[in-house]
Amino acid sequence: IVAAADQDNVMVRHIEGIVLPEDIPLIASVFVNWRYTDLYQGTKCFVNIDGDIQKNAIKNKDMECWEIGGTVASLAIEAAIKMGPKRIYLAGQDLGFPNGRNYAQGMPHEITEHSTGNEKVLSVDGSMIETTAGYNVFRLAIERQIEKNYNIAFYNLSSHGAMIKGALPIDIRSI
Repeated sequence: IVAAADQDNVMVRHIEGIVLPEDIPLIASVFVNWRYTDLYQGTKCFVNIDGDIQKNAIKNKDMECWEIGGTVASLAIEAAIKMGPKRIYLAGQDLGFPNGRNYAQGMPHEITEHSTGNEKVLSVDGSMIETTAGYNVFRLAIERQIEKNYNIAFYNLSSHGAMIKGALPIDIRSI
């Protein structure tokens, strides 16, 4: 699956010029950037996500509302959970500044390096890394999803990112 929840125009750069197989479905918030969904060629499945704006905008109170924690990763995890897996592998969830950066080189996002006001959290490798309050909220949301779904094994593929409680560290080469 591909998951999308953001309204920001920067999302469009993630998909422009990319042709994905049509059998890879898009799971998207009903409030996702419409230009992104227009460019997506495969099947699209829209879901309501928990939040005041979404709850107030939805007229049909009987519609299911997925609880996600402000990050698109949480939406992808929720979609995976609904498929009934035995294992979920978390990729790209550094949720901090390993090596002093928030995004890898070449990503279509502004790369932020060490900044003031950050807090320190334990990293997967046992060191302390900087994170923002926002990234920490995302980490805690993912930890809540893991805690609620104790019957699923979660693995954290980040080798230097923030420790995510309940997600076992694993080297991608061992998969």
